[in-house]
Amino acid sequence: MSLLSITQLLPHRPPMLLLDALVEHGDDWAVCEVWPKPDQLFATRGKIPALITIEYMAQAVGALAGLLHHNRGEPVCVGYLIGTRQLLLHVDEISVGQHLLVHVRNAWSGSDGRAGLFECKVESAGILLANAVLTVYEPPARGSSVT
Repeated sequence: MSLLSITQLLPHRPPMLLLDALVEHGDDWAVCEVWPKPDQLFATRGKIPALITIEYMAQAVGALAGLLHHNRGEPVCVGYLIGTRQLLLHVDEISVGQHLLVHVRNAWSGSDGRAGLFECKVESAGILLANAVLTVYEPPARGSSVT
């Protein structure tokens, strides 16, 4: 099975599309890759602040959600990062060109499937750069009823 392109999974577009690819996934987890580029948003003098890893994690959660929607024949939806817990930044910055893997795993989903907690980490060459638990929310699609 071939993997979908990241633009098929996320509503983001440049300059805010920060992920390069979905490289692996399961029913409740995904791994995305990032190759930060010199002209990428947030890059300054060859470095990107480690705090931007939160957005990498959030977009990886979005890619997993987009994949689930795609598999059900539904359109990709916008989701919202509503909280971050246990954020640990193990570095101050990331180098442009540094290969990053962003791992996300659904740790909990609300009964309506709209809210969830995701355990996330960003690593490079097997070294942990950042990790967090993200709380996300996906509002109902326009025109759908909420029960």
